[in-house]
Amino acid sequence: MTTLVTLWNQATERRFRSALIGLGVILSGVVLIAIGAVVEWGWTRLIGAGAISLASVFVGALVGWSDPVRPRIAAVFSSWSRILLALLAFVMMAPLFIGLLALFGGLFVALDDTSWLSLFAGTVITLFLLIITLLTVALALPLAFRGLRKSSAEVPSDSNGQDES
Repeated sequence: MTTLVTLWNQATERRFRSALIGLGVILSGVVLIAIGAVVEWGWTRLIGAGAISLASVFVGALVGWSDPVRPRIAAVFSSWSRILLALLAFVMMAPLFIGLLALFGGLFVALDDTSWLSLFAGTVITLFLLIITLLTVALALPLAFRGLRKSSAEVPSDSNGQDES
């Protein structure tokens, strides 16, 4: 645990360099995914997606939890909270609407080539995913609004994202 704290302190002291390294890892992951798509190597896509995910979490934590950026980011998020949450809802719902368009488009295009059983199964699966997505958005947005109201009411601390206990 001491090693992680030491690494975190070094990363926050050299924030710009650490963020550039993280962005380089993200771009390397994108290149690996592109290579995997062209050459059809599944393992490069998996490693690229993992690198993108880990580096994105690192860069997000670096930007969000380190001083003096944290109070400024909290102020921006609280002033733009409604717009950001509307964008979040759109992003969360976009894949579902694309799937619904594909489903209904497939109903009209593939009526001759597809059995009714497979169309019914696809419809049931899509409607199930629709219900799950709507419930997720219905739960996530009020929690996000509550969290933004709470964070805008609190004064940002100088604890560098760590507990003082």
